[in-house]
Amino acid sequence: MPAFQRRQCSRQHEFVHQHRFIRTANNPNQTFMIKKTLINTGIDNLRVYASTSNYSEKEVEAFYMDLEKFYREDHTFFKVIIGHFNAKIGLRRTSEKRHIGNHGLKCNEEGERLPQLIMASKTIHVNSQFQKPHPKRWT
Repeated sequence: MPAFQRRQCSRQHEFVHQHRFIRTANNPNQTFMIKKTLINTGIDNLRVYASTSNYSEKEVEAFYMDLEKFYREDHTFFKVIIGHFNAKIGLRRTSEKRHIGNHGLKCNEEGERLPQLIMASKTIHVNSQFQKPHPKRWT
């Protein structure tokens, strides 16, 4: 059951914040996902912290399946997935992968699954679309 919190903002607009944890574990450092919805605005922010490489392939796959399912079930017009995926997806490899830009970092093992999610959900990996100095690039 999601927990609702009502807050009054300074401009007298009332927003309802809905938090929903999709995957939680006893260890707070393990995989979890939070949905934060501003109901009156039509924008959903999916805030994500992904599993690190020391988790099993089964756990990582379950995380991505949950995220993809959650993305498909949400019917908001604007959706933004924000978070740390512990993945470097590399550069665009084929012309079909227009959702991935030309300015990514070298690909790592976790970076093989993230492009599949990006293509399946028809989203854009914004961090690889724009050229940035090396210290300002994130995984």
